[in-house]
Amino acid sequence: MSAKTILISAAVCAAVVGASGYYVLNAERQAAEEVSKRSAEWAEERAELESRLANAQSGGVVIPENVEITSSMDPILLVERLKKLDDNDNRKKLREALFAFQGLVEAGTNSIPPIRNYFTSGENVILLGGNPFGGGFGGNNGPNGNNFRGPNGGGFGGPNGGMNGGPNFGGMNFAGGRNSAIPASTRIGLIDVLHDIGVEEAYILLGQIVPTVTEARELVYLSGILQSIDPGAFVNTTVTTARNLLADSNINNGDKRQLMNLLAQLGDTEYAAAMLDNLYVDGRLDGATLDFLTRTLGEGAIPTIYNAFMDANATDQEKGRLLMSTMNYIGSNAQATEMFTTAFAGLSENRGLQNMMLLGLSGAGPGQGQNITPEMAANRLNLLNNLQQQYNDPSMNNVFAAARSQLEYYSNPSAYDQPPQIDMRQIMGGGRGGNRDGGNWGGNRGPGGNRGNRGGGNWGGGGFGGGR
Repeated sequence: MSAKTILISAAVCAAVVGASGYYVLNAERQAAEEVSKRSAEWAEERAELESRLANAQSGGVVIPENVEITSSMDPILLVERLKKLDDNDNRKKLREALFAFQGLVEAGTNSIPPIRNYFTSGENVILLGGNPFGGGFGGNNGPNGNNFRGPNGGGFGGPNGGMNGGPNFGGMNFAGGRNSAIPASTRIGLIDVLHDIGVEEAYILLGQIVPTVTEARELVYLSGILQSIDPGAFVNTTVTTARNLLADSNINNGDKRQLMNLLAQLGDTEYAAAMLDNLYVDGRLDGATLDFLTRTLGEGAIPTIYNAFMDANATDQEKGRLLMSTMNYIGSNAQATEMFTTAFAGLSENRGLQNMMLLGLSGAGPGQGQNITPEMAANRLNLLNNLQQQYNDPSMNNVFAAARSQLEYYSNPSAYDQPPQIDMRQIMGGGRGGNRDGGNWGGNRGPGGNRGNRGGGNWGGGGFGGGR
């Protein structure tokens, strides 16, 4: 390339860059002038109204009866107020934000352009002190709520979750959901505003916002709204954005769990298959990944879970967490069944925990709430019979009988007027007491035994369960 050609190319590039810079600066100057102009108009109108009010209060002016009152809540000024919220006064900040949100809803479609500019500017103000757990405890499901099996620390990690207050795990939910009085941030508040405006242009803008999201809770919330409008809308864009956020090496476990739950809800089996080799993070079982794999791949995740369970380096807590994730397949899947029998045999010196495992198998104890089909119940009855023959211990007869009655009911529920009633105190050997290794559920020595050790023998506490 000749020197002349290079100089010409450089000149062209400089001209393009200069023109681009001029355009950006000119656009910013025009926006600032528009805000300044409208602020001045509002200040003038406000001064006039205050003057009339003062005259009216002093009796100097009689206000006509038929006066047309128009709203002075300009959408551009309302959005500017959101940008200038005072972080030093939380109560004032919340009042200002809620005032602006309502005004934007009332302004209707006129609010859409300034809201679009707010999102493209990258502005965002946290309205809940930066605490993602501001929603309290519990919570129901909002539009397409995001349920997942929470770690729960104890028991079988029940199906918690929801979007009224955001995704919920272990009983704790995130603030800013559809039934929350205060959105978690100004961006989430404006997402609500667009949803409430409710026209096609607003919905299109909601979809365009998805790739700009940088927070897990915002993406989960936005996806819930989009799915409530159209279950097929912007799914690919949402999946891509969630994957990008998950690629951040500094992501915290709460955000990771939210995003994986969202991908499970959207059926991202491709990402799940890629995560089969990432069940452990920094040498520890990752509960968020485990829940994601079991929810997304179902029985297809069991070979990976089985290998992790049989690893000699797995801790008791990790084995308990892995076993719990396969509960729905015990009796029907050979690997899941082997995991159960291996764990059961490993507790031969702890009848209390073995009893709990049997009740869990029947759906009566830890793990209750499983969807036990008649086919599953029949398979588990066979497993139960084999275990009773293998562990011919009279002290366990009550538990085997209770588990059998439960599974017989599940195998043919139409033959029963009501589910069998189980007296836990009776089947566990006469009260809450028991030997020291009996755990929370007592032991197997009957009345008068030592009070069960509340910390050490619980599926999800000191024995099986827990996990990250």
